[in-house]
Amino acid sequence: MTYQAQLYIDFSQARSNNAESVKLNAALIQAGWKFMNTRSFVIERDNLAEVFKGIELLAKQAASLGPISFCNFQIIAIPTPAGRTYTAAQSCPKAFKEISSKPFPRSETDSH
Repeated sequence: MTYQAQLYIDFSQARSNNAESVKLNAALIQAGWKFMNTRSFVIERDNLAEVFKGIELLAKQAASLGPISFCNFQIIAIPTPAGRTYTAAQSCPKAFKEISSKPFPRSETDSH
């Protein structure tokens, strides 16, 4: 089984010590996480313990970074990395074309 995870973290106050933030980023990267943007990291592993290592690092470093305003940690188990067959899609062979041709919906604030 392969596990794919994403970690997104943000802090409510500006960090007075950016070195501690850089240290967390470096630790996550050294643990196998891929840096995606300012506060987003992803990992794909067969060993679930390696995935949870990211949460451990975050928990141990969080006090050095200030109050957490947002944290999202998502794990998806991928039994077949190539994906599964969605047989119901066969009943809608023109779905992509039909939906792509629709106009974007107008919002209520758009002028008429």
